[in-house]
Formats: sequence, structure tokens, C-alpha cells
Amino acid sequence: NSRMPLILCGPPGSGKTLSLTSVLQSMQNITLASLNFSSGTTPEIILKTFSQYCSYYRRGKSIVLEPMESFGTNNWLVVFCDEINLPSKDMYGTQRVIMFMRQLVEQGGFWREEDNMWVKINRIQFVGACNPPSDAGREKMSPRFLRHAPILLVDFPSQESMRQIYGTFN
Repeated sequence: NSRMPLILCGPPGSGKTLSLTSVLQSMQNITLASLNFSSGTTPEIILKTFSQYCSYYRRGKSIVLEPMESFGTNNWLVVFCDEINLPSKDMYGTQRVIMFMRQLVEQGGFWREEDNMWVKINRIQFVGACNPPSDAGREKMSPRFLRHAPILLVDFPSQESMRQIYGTFN
């Protein structure tokens, strides 16, 4: 209910992505936008996602970005960032896309480049999944972002659960 960011972290094949996406897709008033992060992911992917799923509205002197009305008036856009800890750090040690998400969560908006206007975000949430930072190619995420995003550790299912899962298909 708090709509704060959330990250599932666990070994490859433990079902993080499948679990998270199936739960989100089953919820009402949720529009899910799935993004697959890579070492070259930049903040532009977030802005492109916003342009596909959101609209800008003027409210008094403010500009607000929120999910399009065609999704429903109380609908939330949940941006699922798979492999959230893959983006490479720049020469300053920053993962730009992660710091952009931190700004969106912490400040509640961003500066739009084309007109230097502050844009508030409304009804937009970020969730992610990742392998542990000790895996090859993974980056340790900034504590400045992680203070806003609880990390839930996911492990492989037990033998009994695996029998039940695969027994269902046989």
C-alpha cells in the first residue's frame, strides 16, 4: 500500500521475475511496464516508458505526469526493472539510471529538458529483480537508492515445492 520501490534479489533461476510479474499482473488498477536492464541502460529508457504509458497534465502552475486515463482514473503504472543491478557505472562511479529513479522516488519528479520545467510524478512505482552483486557483470547498487527500496532475498524452492510445481505439469 505504501507504493515504495521494492527489489527481489536471488540466484539465477529462483523465480524472481516470474513471481513478481505474475503477482503484479493479477492485481487490479495496475499497469505493468517491464524493462530489461543491461550494462548500457540509461535514464532515457525510463523517459521512453513514461511516453508510452503516461500523459502530462497541467494542474495550476504544476505539470504532472501520471498514467494515461485510458488505463483508468485510479490506475498505477508499475515499472518493473529486471536485472536492475546490471547498468555499468560511469567515470564518477554512478549508475545514471538508478540515480534517476532515486530522484523520481525521493524528489517526486524530474526536470524536463525541453523546457526546463519541473514535472511531478503521480501514481508511478518502481520494482526490480536482480542477481546478487557478487555474480559476474553485476554492480553493487547505491545505498542512496537502496534506502528507499527494501530488498527481499529469494532462494531456490525446496525439494518438496519443486515436486509439487513439476508434478502439476506431468
